[in-house]
Amino acid sequence: MLTELPVLPGLHIDAEYVAGRRSSAARAWFDVVALTDGRAAMLVGDAADIAERGVPAAAMAAHVRAALVRMQIDDRNANGVLRRLSLAINAGCPAGATTASVAVIDPIDGEIQYSHCGPRPPVPVLTPDNTRHLRSPADGIDGADRPVVGRDRLGPDEVLVLCSNGSGEQLPRLEDVQQVRTEAVCRSAADHMRRASPGHEIAFLAVQRRRHVPRFEMTVPAVADSLDSVGDAIGDWLGELRSSVEDGAGMALAIGEAMLNAVTHAFVGDRAGSVMVEATLLADGVVVCFVRDNGRWLPPRSAGPNRRGGGFGLMARVCDRFLIHREPGGTVVELRRRLHHPVIGHGTVTTLPS
Repeated sequence: MLTELPVLPGLHIDAEYVAGRRSSAARAWFDVVALTDGRAAMLVGDAADIAERGVPAAAMAAHVRAALVRMQIDDRNANGVLRRLSLAINAGCPAGATTASVAVIDPIDGEIQYSHCGPRPPVPVLTPDNTRHLRSPADGIDGADRPVVGRDRLGPDEVLVLCSNGSGEQLPRLEDVQQVRTEAVCRSAADHMRRASPGHEIAFLAVQRRRHVPRFEMTVPAVADSLDSVGDAIGDWLGELRSSVEDGAGMALAIGEAMLNAVTHAFVGDRAGSVMVEATLLADGVVVCFVRDNGRWLPPRSAGPNRRGGGFGLMARVCDRFLIHREPGGTVVELRRRLHHPVIGHGTVTTLPS
């Protein structure tokens, strides 16, 4: 079961897993896949029959995830993707061996394309005023193995909820949800299911369009006193993105080391200049940061006995990518790290190759 979800621009995503009675294998599964065009594919399912035969739900989730990763998303029509995904889910499994729902959402305009394999559960959308359901396709898969794709639009304040095993009709009433936010919806739904159906295993996946967090930009004097102010500001920015503590701390540490190196080494024997820090969250959930100085670094041997050598190694360890660009006007340190958000209950995130 997943323990982390991707942090994606313009979307808040939360999930919770409610464990069932002790059994040989888990049944419920969920996943989120960042597509290269900026959309996100949300998937939930229930592998009841194959779980009873000793095949864990994690194996089914991995099978579906691998199938989706192999698919090339070259337009905005989900029909071909959903058809191949449907075939992949049922490949080698008896009819009804698993149920699954998939929704592809565009964070910019809220367009949703969705389909089902197996029984068609209602797909609820919680709004500030009431609860509505997506218009269900007439059938998940037709006789020619072509999925019938439903289309809808998610408003800025609405929360789309996907539930494993068709339990959407069992969600709590809107008045029982204190706040129409993904985390609150997941917690309320899980608590409701624990009371209403003790021992029932289920996974919830909730998504909501949220304000796009603007890129981070900050220019400060290249002095030691600037380190704390940038550190506080970048920490707040990462927190607004809902980054995990581990990812946020790692990225903040790398940025701090890059700044410290610039302050210490870029202006030796010169008047202190400035350092600019720029960061943005890319469509695939990777945060990219550039730390730029307008100084002139001395060759390593002439930088003196106080030259720090551990900072570069630390940045390389805590980042997925670490590069140094020497430019005529100064030096640029490039830092990249994929951000994650923890699953509420317990529950690896895949990104389609570009």
